[in-house]
Amino acid sequence: MLQACTPADALAFADVCWTQDDGRIPFYDVHVRSDITPLRPLTAVAGETDPPGLAPAPGRIVPNKDQFVLAHGEVVAAVLVDDPCQIEDVLGRGDTPSGRLLCAAVRGSAGPNEMQLTQKFSILPVAGVADTLDNVKPFKHGAIIDVERLFTVRITDADDVAWLTDRRIGRLDDDDSARLLWRLAAHCVRRGPLVSEDAGRKLRVLLDQINHPNSEAAAAAFSTLFGQLFQREGAIEDAISLIHDDQRDPSALPAALDALYAEIERSAAQARSALTS
Repeated sequence: MLQACTPADALAFADVCWTQDDGRIPFYDVHVRSDITPLRPLTAVAGETDPPGLAPAPGRIVPNKDQFVLAHGEVVAAVLVDDPCQIEDVLGRGDTPSGRLLCAAVRGSAGPNEMQLTQKFSILPVAGVADTLDNVKPFKHGAIIDVERLFTVRITDADDVAWLTDRRIGRLDDDDSARLLWRLAAHCVRRGPLVSEDAGRKLRVLLDQINHPNSEAAAAAFSTLFGQLFQREGAIEDAISLIHDDQRDPSALPAALDALYAEIERSAAQARSALTS
C-alpha cells in the first residue's frame, strides 16, 4: 500500500509521482541505450514547401548539435528508483539542485492474470497505486511498476523539485520498496533474492534429474544462502555509511561483522550438508 507523504518530506526512493505534462518542456527524458541512431534535420531544397524532415546523423552523437532521438510512450505515473545518494546529489545536498533522477514507469495491467506475476524480474504489481489513480483508465485492472520502462526526470532548480514533490501521490510501503529493490537488482545486475530463488529452483531441477534424495532441502538452503549474502552485504555497507555520516568511532564494526560472518557461515554449512547428504 502507499504511504502518505507531505511536501515537507524529501523526495526519496520508491516515491510515486503523477507526471502528467502541464506544458513544461522538457520535464522527463528518454532513457536511451548506447545503440541509438541520432537524427538531424534535412536541409530544405529551394522551391520545396513541405517540411524537410529528419535523417540519420553521421558520426558520433554530439549533444545540442541539431540532433534528435524519436521515442513514444504514455504519460501515466512514475516511481523514483534512483540510488538514495544520487537523489541527494540531484536535490542539491546543500547546493543548487541539478541533474537527472531515474524513474520507472507505472503502467496499467493488461489484465488480472498479469497482477499475479510475482516472480517476473521486470515487473512489480503494487497495491494502492491503482486505488489512488482509480479515475485514470489505464489502471482499471491494477498498477504495475515496469522496470523495463526507465526514464530520467530533469532537475534544474528548486522549482523543479517543488513541481515533482507536489505531484507525489505517496511512497511505497517498506515491503513493496524492498520488493522493488529486489526487482531492480534482478533486472539490472541479476543479483538479489529473486535471482536467489531462481537459482534454487534451477538447482532443484538439476538434482531431481540425478534423483538426489535431498533436492528440495538443498535448493531451499542455497536460496537462503544467496539471499542472505545479498541482504548482509547491504547491511554491512549501510552500517559503514551510518558510522561515517554520524562521525562515530568505527572500532565497534569488527564485532558486528563477526556476527554477520558467523550467520553466513552457518547458512553455508547447511547448504553444503544438504547438497552432500
